[in-house]
Amino acid sequence: MILALTNATLACPVGGVTKGNVLVRDGVIVATGIVDIPADADIVDCGGKTVAPGIVDLGVGKVDRAAFRAGGIVRIGLMPDQSPVLDDPGIVQRAALIGKPDLWIHPIAAATRGLAGHDLAEMAICLSAGAKAVGTGKHWIADSGVMRRVLAYARDLDVTVMAHAEDGGLTAGAVATEGETATRLGLPAAPAVAEALAIARDLMLAEDTGARIHIRQVTTAAGFDLIRAAKRRGVAVTCGITPAHLHLSEIAVSDFRS
Repeated sequence: MILALTNATLACPVGGVTKGNVLVRDGVIVATGIVDIPADADIVDCGGKTVAPGIVDLGVGKVDRAAFRAGGIVRIGLMPDQSPVLDDPGIVQRAALIGKPDLWIHPIAAATRGLAGHDLAEMAICLSAGAKAVGTGKHWIADSGVMRRVLAYARDLDVTVMAHAEDGGLTAGAVATEGETATRLGLPAAPAVAEALAIARDLMLAEDTGARIHIRQVTTAAGFDLIRAAKRRGVAVTCGITPAHLHLSEIAVSDFRS
């Protein structure tokens, strides 16, 4: 089967934004740009609408097929903070299969049992069941000895650890970052340094063990500086960021009234 998407605005990570066509043969893109359309192709006139690669979301807490379809998301990294937690191979395998063929779900197995931050989970078995990474979930592993073992085990399994980096001793119960807004609104707040402290420790442990680490969500300039410095030293680190953290601060809720 040949499908031709014509009169499209093509958004390509490599080639930029251009006008042209997309030729798909048996589900595989074989040509883009100004291409000849075979006589037996099914033609869809895009009317100038944008055709872009499907979005991969690496930090999904809940599977919502309708929302993913509307947002152009085709693959997700499912966080281990599910009910039940993704620390069992049977649960991981089920999670990996429930979305196909429309949605590819890549489970992130829990690094510790029940995400409690104490005993290591059965990472190797969960990987064989379909997990693509291991993670700490929405919490930080406070025990440095446990985190070092997680990273060392992940290194031996050749898998990335996805970590949430906030020092729990500083952020417990907090709903905002310390500052004028939190003070005026009477919100429980945590200092911004809580993130940098956690990132610094995890980067040092990753460097020590030679493991790959992905800091799931970085929100401060200090955190980015630490990651940039680690990358220059050769540490295998990547990180994620959300548009909200790039464009908003606590000032956005300064007129909030409970």
